Amino acid sequence: PSRPARIAARAIVVRDTQVPQQLYCNVGGDNVAGGALATQHLLDGGRKRIVFVGEPQLPEVAHRHRGYVERLQAAGIAPNARLLLKVPFDACEGAGSLAATLPTAAGSAPTSRSNSTTATCASR
Repeated sequence: PSRPARIAARAIVVRDTQVPQQLYCNVGGDNVAGGALATQHLLDGGRKRIVFVGEPQLPEVAHRHRGYVERLQAAGIAPNARLLLKVPFDACEGAGSLAATLPTAAGSAPTSRSNSTTATCASR
């Protein structure tokens, strides 16, 4: 059988975002809603310059970023490319990149694409 047929025949479940033409079952949350909820929480706290941390070329992160952008726009705030911090899924590198960015984005509040990055950034 072809590789796709062999993959489809396996009993696997992946924790991830569903993507077009995938051949496996996945379990995941609504990442668009998650990005929107996180952004709304910061907006409700009076934040206006919210840093998005993550690489929007990755499917899950792209959905979270979409929620972030939609919620900013709904609040009448234009997304600012300078407040998009593209970092890989590495907590230490993410924290370092965030620390280097925040002085130039004074008054900003970070949202993150990874619990490990959030925890690391919060501990520094």
